[in-house]
Amino acid sequence: MIALVTLATLLIASVVAFAINSSNSHAAIRSARGVQSLCSTPVQATCVIEDEYAFPSIAAHSSAEVNITVSGVDGWEEVTVTPTGAPEAGLMWGGRVSAVDTVTLRLVNVTSSAITPGQLKYLIVVRSY
Repeated sequence: MIALVTLATLLIASVVAFAINSSNSHAAIRSARGVQSLCSTPVQATCVIEDEYAFPSIAAHSSAEVNITVSGVDGWEEVTVTPTGAPEAGLMWGGRVSAVDTVTLRLVNVTSSAITPGQLKYLIVVRSY
């Protein structure tokens, strides 16, 4: 037990020492909680979209998509999707840049029955690097 604790302490100390003594060109970023991380590419722009979207009935084990026009996206952006309400059980969601100026919101039905999602508000955050 003592050997495992000592090994874990050495590993943590090595990682902390690397982060503190690193001579690479990564920028140190401090979050609101005071935690530091290394980041080589800063965020250039953030676009926040909050709107309601309606999806058609989604068959079992399949998906449905809605395209949203977002001027300026070209495929190198990160898309985060968060429903602001409670989606039906068995639905998973995500987003991606599917084409120039287009973000696609996808709902996936992971159940063995069809689901007809109601109209729901989504918060979509697009970050450009």
